[in-house]
Amino acid sequence: MRLYRYWAKASMQDGHKLGMRVGGLSVRRGSDISPEDARERAAEALVALTRETLKSRDGPESYHYGERGTPEPIVREFGGTGGERLAALTVNRMGCVILNTARLAFVDVDLSRAPALSWLKRAWTGGGRSAGRTGEAAALDRLRGWLGSVGGVGARAYRTAAGLRYAIVSPAMDPTEPGTRAMFAELRADPKYALLCERQRSFRARLTPKPWRMRDWNREDVPAMTELPEDGGLPREYLRWRPGYDRARAGHAVCELIEQLGQRDAPDALTAELLALHDAETGASSGKPLA
Repeated sequence: MRLYRYWAKASMQDGHKLGMRVGGLSVRRGSDISPEDARERAAEALVALTRETLKSRDGPESYHYGERGTPEPIVREFGGTGGERLAALTVNRMGCVILNTARLAFVDVDLSRAPALSWLKRAWTGGGRSAGRTGEAAALDRLRGWLGSVGGVGARAYRTAAGLRYAIVSPAMDPTEPGTRAMFAELRADPKYALLCERQRSFRARLTPKPWRMRDWNREDVPAMTELPEDGGLPREYLRWRPGYDRARAGHAVCELIEQLGQRDAPDALTAELLALHDAETGASSGKPLA
């Protein structure tokens, strides 16, 4: 998984100092060793990015996009018997807690993006709610079809504010494997989600509500999570903001468990623990409004 305990940022505001006619570049790199190691990695990456920018017509966006890490502070880790990190809870740039897993697959299906003429369909069907349920039924049929084709695999299907989420109950899956990409395509996963999982080398499931989906909250209320303390902790602004967020989210759920399909038994103790954690933290059986 591309998750790190320590993060550092290297910037080049004036490339002329190094004899390079580029400026305004910056890069972040992470490390599980130390803040110093993160700084060294960031400095090395900045030099490489600068050289690549000078050679490439596409600019810095073309340089090793898949190698960029996401600076999300780790608040809890789950390891295997060999000490490797198999799952972790992080905080994303929206202030939400994210479950990252190396082997337990989650699939996000976005049903909120209706076709261009969906307004006409809503007019004939009597509103968007029935049309949304039709899309949900079709998505669940695809899930059942996929489960039938692979065999020996189960899934927990959840309703979210924007669509569906599946937790795939199976032996270990790898987010970078062709089989996982095929699964995402078959189940029509959100393309951005699928790409993020592959690049981060981990599956992701948001455990806490998006702030602006809750009453009296909006994007501007969320403290910036781009500049993290080098010691791997949480920014002070976030720690001051979090109690109010926790009070607000107590009245909301992230997802609602719809049904369990196929294999129900978790393949190992860690998977069972992570599934239980997911359902408890998201309020999957609470009946609360989704956010």
